[in-house]
Amino acid sequence: MPAGFKSERWPASPRNTWPASIGIRTLAPVLEWYGLPQDRPDYRRFARFDCRGMLLLTIGFGSLTTLLQQGDRLDCFASPTIVLLGLASVIAVPLLLVNEWFHELPLLMLQMFGRRHFLDGTIALFTAMLIGLWASKLPLTFLVELHGYQPLQAFGVIIPITLAQFVMLPLLATVLDNPRIDARLISFLGLACILLACVGCAGITPAWNREQFYVWQLLQAVGQPMVVIPRLMIATNSVVPQEGPYVSAMVNTPRVLAEATGIWLLGLLGRWWGGLHRVRLADTLGQNWFVPQMSDGQRTAFAHDIAVQAKVLTFADGFRIMAALTVALMVLLVLLPERMSPPRLHLASA
Repeated sequence: MPAGFKSERWPASPRNTWPASIGIRTLAPVLEWYGLPQDRPDYRRFARFDCRGMLLLTIGFGSLTTLLQQGDRLDCFASPTIVLLGLASVIAVPLLLVNEWFHELPLLMLQMFGRRHFLDGTIALFTAMLIGLWASKLPLTFLVELHGYQPLQAFGVIIPITLAQFVMLPLLATVLDNPRIDARLISFLGLACILLACVGCAGITPAWNREQFYVWQLLQAVGQPMVVIPRLMIATNSVVPQEGPYVSAMVNTPRVLAEATGIWLLGLLGRWWGGLHRVRLADTLGQNWFVPQMSDGQRTAFAHDIAVQAKVLTFADGFRIMAALTVALMVLLVLLPERMSPPRLHLASA
């Protein structure tokens, strides 16, 4: 346990955050209603509403995300529940895609993926959300499992990512509004920050504590908005205002899938890859002459050290996977999108 922390059990969540959370969620719709332009309601659209698509979307994506989030905990397809969820998603998701492609007023306009800028933005958002989830989960899990942190104690390591958004988002909006700034360059610099953070965290050791993560988490905090905001600007500049509702659905769907996919991959990483490291370490060290001569207590301590080292190697591999995904986004950035002007200039010239 880190010095300076009390040993008693901490609560799962602070009670005094509820009023602030409720207040923010109540205020946000009011501000949207006041600030956004109001269109005259067209009730005739209800007659063309995609009811079949809504049903397939609920069943297909609901089953898929539940499968991804709970699959590792329920032992994957050894569980009848996971088998049923997998069957429902395999049937419903393809039917949903076919329905959305041919429907006159779809919930998801799949044809937008034919635009290279929108395709790049969607892929970048999905991958960046995946990297961001891992960038938060891996340090938290490391501190909880290896150093005995309580969750609220470990949350201090992701505070830089949270607080930096209050500075980075307005700053990026100002920078990207300059027509001389290439949004692709900003995104590439953000990917470079994330790559450097992943490479730095890949050198993790059992001696690491919360302090060793702060510099790399700060780089993540700077890099993540520099990747997401420019790519979203490039993607949304390729659509017309009438397609706004479709853009919202097409952007938020990959975001939700990225969260579920990230949780699923983390479970696989810990179970399969971590098990592989444990087997290899035990097999290698078990061949040494001094192991049979140990006492029972020494063998227990030795087994604990092997388990700790296997977890550290697994976390290091997780950061390496993040680095590989970041490099893939760099390659995609070079090949797919073209330079786009700021939204105000783009709309003025349209």
